Amino acid sequence: MGGHPALPSGYGKQVPQAVKLPRAAEKPAGRDLDWRAVANGIGDAVFLSRPDGRIIDVNDAAARLFCVPRAEIQDTYMLSDFFCAPGSIEELLATAEGNRLHYIPGTARCPKDGSEFPCEICPRRFTSGGLEIMLTTVRDTGERQQAGLPESEGRYRRLAESTEDVLYSADQDGIITFIGPQVRRYGFEPEEIVSRHFTDFIHEADRDRVRAEFRTSLLTGKTSTIEFRIRDAAGNIIWVEENHGMRVIDGGAGVEITGVLRDNTERRLNEKMLQQANTKLDLLSSVTRHDILNQLTILLGNNAIAAERTSDPALLEYLRRQEQAARNILDQIEFTRVYQELGVNDPKWQNIEETIARAVPCLKRDRVSCTADLEGLEIHADPLLEKVFFNLVDNAVRHGETVTKIRFGMRAADGGIVIVCEDDGMGIPELQKESIFKRGVGRNTGLGLFLVREILTITGIEIRETGEYGRGARFEIHVPQGRYRIRQKSLGDAHISHVAG
Repeated sequence: MGGHPALPSGYGKQVPQAVKLPRAAEKPAGRDLDWRAVANGIGDAVFLSRPDGRIIDVNDAAARLFCVPRAEIQDTYMLSDFFCAPGSIEELLATAEGNRLHYIPGTARCPKDGSEFPCEICPRRFTSGGLEIMLTTVRDTGERQQAGLPESEGRYRRLAESTEDVLYSADQDGIITFIGPQVRRYGFEPEEIVSRHFTDFIHEADRDRVRAEFRTSLLTGKTSTIEFRIRDAAGNIIWVEENHGMRVIDGGAGVEITGVLRDNTERRLNEKMLQQANTKLDLLSSVTRHDILNQLTILLGNNAIAAERTSDPALLEYLRRQEQAARNILDQIEFTRVYQELGVNDPKWQNIEETIARAVPCLKRDRVSCTADLEGLEIHADPLLEKVFFNLVDNAVRHGETVTKIRFGMRAADGGIVIVCEDDGMGIPELQKESIFKRGVGRNTGLGLFLVREILTITGIEIRETGEYGRGARFEIHVPQGRYRIRQKSLGDAHISHVAG
């Protein structure tokens, strides 16, 4: 390349014009693969050059250090393009000529922008296929990085200093390479943490679980979140939520782990206190319900005795109203028990025909037939799902007036399926189709359909009334994809034939 200092005339042996060292791309695939694998496994910059100083190939570290694409360096630049201090090239060549293996100080230069930085150079001359080749390793002594920290690194450090969370990085072996200053709140200085293994600070009971999570992340490359305990400098236990990801570095030769630690100790303490408070409230509610039910039993018993001992029509009417009020209280007490259980237990897959079969026998429906055409349908819903179908049938029997048939079916719909519950009664007036799901609305307790919607919405299932008044009620339960599946029997064994979502 014109304009660059020429190499000394005594450098090496001249290669005959008829003999040409192949480009990297022209080398046998096996040999090229070996060179790349070895060179990229070295953290320092490595140059492979001809005797005249023309560069054949470099490793990824050299391309990054000198800010020149690898493909651009090959057969384009001279070795002298990367060294600029007076005498450095001469000393380099003399060292290589003497076949000594050690690093010598020098000054390197980035050919793109002319920036310079001190380095150490280790040359080595060898013969390959009858051709002389020089392998030169360049090590940045560190002043360049310290003098010219990129602006992005400064931003990262400011971010680490401003956040309440603890930012850190580690190598693929788990050795911590950086940690934010917030670690001081746990009694450590950052320099005490760096260069130590991350498991040194994890609670003994959680170490295997955390190691397994990190191994999975290294294998899959996916980000991960895990909660575990650490110990501060005083030995106190701290709960943290940790998020981490993996980043390939050194041209694929290594992996860097970067993560964030968030102190969850106070949150977990608050959750524990809230759980204890809820336990006490549940106990209070249970005891209170039990006491009220005992008093209602006494009230209804005495009411029945009083009704037997009088024939006064007016007094009997008062006693009837009194009994009805007491039974309404019983229904409301039962509602509080059911509602207290709402959302407490995890949703589960439930066979709809079996659920309806359990719910319907609980109802007095001598004059009403109930059929279901839902074979194999299962939905993922709150364990109180049985109450949904109990209340739908109970509502039809109580208020349908002329109801003789109740039918359950299903049909496909956009984004899922629809379970249909319809009867041949009077139906719901247009202006009441939405209000019937509100608490307190209705001719009985006003709690049944309110509870139905509450149970279904826990898992994203919707319900609405779409029947025509005078021709019967029609409730449509929309189950989204991912919340239903259909099982079919084959050769006597049940199996899932379709899972939506």
